[in-house]
Amino acid sequence: MIRPWARSTLLAACSGRAAAAPWLGEGERTGIDKRPLDGPVHVGDDVEVVHQPDHDVTSADVLRIHTRDRHQAASLLEVDGLAARVREWARSQAGADG
Repeated sequence: MIRPWARSTLLAACSGRAAAAPWLGEGERTGIDKRPLDGPVHVGDDVEVVHQPDHDVTSADVLRIHTRDRHQAASLLEVDGLAARVREWARSQAGADG
């Protein structure tokens, strides 16, 4: 979670995304979309990370598994705090493999 300094609005990571700009080439450029939980966020607000998950799975890892390494989908089921839609997809892939 992230909290902008100036106005103290709490943000939560809500989904991962891949950049879809053709000029970025073939690289895996990913990020996390955030949503405000308790107020507005304005351009230029500073942010502070107030919580990070205990796992080391990144949005790039999820993108790679989703697009190229589907055989590793079951490994995502071991990650606490994974988005429900990613967990459901991983479960469906793990079932298809086994």
